[in-house]
Amino acid sequence: MKKLLNRLFVFLIIMGLFSYPLSLYLSKRYNTYSKQSWILNIENNDYDYAVLGSSRVENIVNINTIDSICKTEGINLGTSGGNYSENYLLLNQFLKKNKINNLILNVDEFSFNSENSFSYPFHTYNFLPLLESSEYNEVFKDNLNIFKYYTYKLFPISKYIEFNDRYVLNQYYNVKYDITKGSDIKIHQKSNLDTNKSIRRQNIINKKDVKYFNKILNLCDIMDVNIIFITTPIYSKSFKEKTFIEYIQKVSKLRCIEFHHFSKFFDYCNPSFFSNVTHTSFKGSIEYSKILAYNLKNTLKNK
Repeated sequence: MKKLLNRLFVFLIIMGLFSYPLSLYLSKRYNTYSKQSWILNIENNDYDYAVLGSSRVENIVNINTIDSICKTEGINLGTSGGNYSENYLLLNQFLKKNKINNLILNVDEFSFNSENSFSYPFHTYNFLPLLESSEYNEVFKDNLNIFKYYTYKLFPISKYIEFNDRYVLNQYYNVKYDITKGSDIKIHQKSNLDTNKSIRRQNIINKKDVKYFNKILNLCDIMDVNIIFITTPIYSKSFKEKTFIEYIQKVSKLRCIEFHHFSKFFDYCNPSFFSNVTHTSFKGSIEYSKILAYNLKNTLKNK
C-alpha cells in the first residue's frame, strides 16, 4: 500500500511538472470556433457603442441597421446562452484593448435567472487561458464545480485535455462577424413560433446574476462608459410586467440610466416578427433595430 501511495505521489509530481509548461504553450495558441474568440481577438478599436447580452442580443440587435440610421460605429458583443458572468468577463477583456463610449445592456428576465433559462450559462471552454492567471478566479469559482476548479488550477493541462475537441492551436478568425459587426441575424431561418404556446416566464432574480450585473455596471463607471438598459422582444398576447422589471426600473432611477423596454415601442403580438417565442425573425430584428436606433440616436451621438 505504501509503495502504491509513493508511486501515486511521484506520478502527480511528474504530471504537475509537465502540466504547467505544456499548459502555458497551449494558452498562447488557444482559439475556439466561437463568437467569444472573435471578441477576444479584437484590439485597437474605438466604438460609439457596444451591445451586450445573450442570444437575445446577438440574434436580435442588428448593428448595421443602427449604424446606418445613427451614423455611428458599433459592435455586438452578445453571445448565445451567455450569462452575466460571461458578459462581464468578455467586456472586461474587451475594454483592455478597445474603447467604447456607450454600453447597451440587455436586461431581461432570462439573464437574471440564467441557470434556469440557459442550458450552458458560462462557456468555460472559451476562456481556458484566462484560468492561468488569478484575475478571474472569482468568476471561475462562481461558475465551476469547486472540485473541477481546483483540478484546473493544480493540473492546468487537465482543462485542455477535457475540451480538446473545442479549440484550434492557431489563429482562427470568423470573417462573418467582421461583416455583421458581431450580429447574427438569421435571414433564412424557418419560423418555429407556436402562437398557442406560452413560455415559462421568469420571475426569479438570482443572486449570482445580480452580482455580475452589478460588476458590469461598476466596470463601466470605472472605464467612463455610459450605460443604456434595453429589453429585447418576447412574443406574447398578454404581456405582463414582472418583478425583474420593477428591479430594473429601480436601478435605472438610482443610477440615472436610460431604459428602453420593448413593450413600450414594439409590436410583440405580431407573429411575423418572431422565429420563436424569445427570438425575432429577420423582419422582426430589422424592425426592432430601426426603432431602437431612432430611440437611441441622440444619446449615441452626444456621448
